[in-house]
Amino acid sequence: MFLAGVEPGFLVLLGIVGVAIFVLVMVAESQRAARVKAAWQEVGARFGMHYQPGSFWKRGRLVGSHQQCALEIRIDMRGGKHKHPYTVISCGLPRALNLGLKIYREGLFSGLGKMFGAQDIQTGDLHFDKQFMIKGNSEARVVRLLDDPLREEFTRLDQQCGPLVISDDTIVYDVRGRIEDAGRLAEILEAELAIAGLLMERS
Repeated sequence: MFLAGVEPGFLVLLGIVGVAIFVLVMVAESQRAARVKAAWQEVGARFGMHYQPGSFWKRGRLVGSHQQCALEIRIDMRGGKHKHPYTVISCGLPRALNLGLKIYREGLFSGLGKMFGAQDIQTGDLHFDKQFMIKGNSEARVVRLLDDPLREEFTRLDQQCGPLVISDDTIVYDVRGRIEDAGRLAEILEAELAIAGLLMERS
């Protein structure tokens, strides 16, 4: 056998080390969960959101309404055998734009999509068009919607907060990891609400 001839004392030591590592991991995870909970509570109080408990199949989330927008913060677990947490922060628009709209930051696959004819509406702003993929069922209406102030604000907030995705009825921030800083969560929600307000003014 693999363990034949191994001193019993060494096996006990291995067991103690294993238990100690497990306890440390559990303590660290508990502390991380407490920091996330505290951040959620602070943000919830600021934006009028409340915690909605999860179930066996679904994790709990922070939900609420602010400035007529439906807000949500949740953590998704994704991946294969070794799953990783993703923080998802969404802002539902007060009313749908009905443009089939999708705006998101350019990436490797979006660049390949362009090469094979994927839709990418051009606004005439070379800097903006180079940074973002834009889709919609009416190019003229989408271009009118994305005027100078909205493009400038979306670019600024995307650079400040990270990758934002705009669709017909939702603005979403989705990033790997747990965001434990209440200030960071609030900053992203404020950015989404600012964009939502600009979209509603122009639609």
